[in-house]
Amino acid sequence: HTLYKAMAESTSTDGEGRSSPAPGSSERPTPLIRDNECVFCQIVSKEFPAEILYEDAEFVCFRDIEPDAPHHYQVIPRTHIKNAKSLTRDHVPMVERMAKVGEQVLSQQGANVQDSRIGFHWPPFVQINHLHMHLLSPVAGMSWLKKSFSFKQDSFKFVTVMWLVDYLKKLKPKAS
Repeated sequence: HTLYKAMAESTSTDGEGRSSPAPGSSERPTPLIRDNECVFCQIVSKEFPAEILYEDAEFVCFRDIEPDAPHHYQVIPRTHIKNAKSLTRDHVPMVERMAKVGEQVLSQQGANVQDSRIGFHWPPFVQINHLHMHLLSPVAGMSWLKKSFSFKQDSFKFVTVMWLVDYLKKLKPKAS
């Protein structure tokens, strides 16, 4: 991710990040919450190059620029959300949709979904402050260090989708 940061510093933004309506829709584009300095926001708005594998009105998935496995992709929301720890229980459906997109992309790319690590780094072990879900497969193709430390499931550093959903469901609802 340090390469993303270095490349982003040389990229300017116009601050006009917007989501696109569905093809054929008369719906107007919706302004997104965006951080102009965020390289992932720049990928969403196509101001920063990335190999996009999937995109819809809610998410973008692209190949990781510094892969830690033969299949290493990132699924990000189009809207800027800082990280997994900043989510609330209201985000559970979004996290579950992210996971479905991730499994779909892994399958479409010929990866073994059963031999994969899917999850989020937990602060302070986040290099890019834009929520991103890692998709890595096969686990057997990862270095010992990466699978035992950087992407160790449900550790202090990396959490699975299931762990995150359980954590979010235990949070108190936001006060109205």
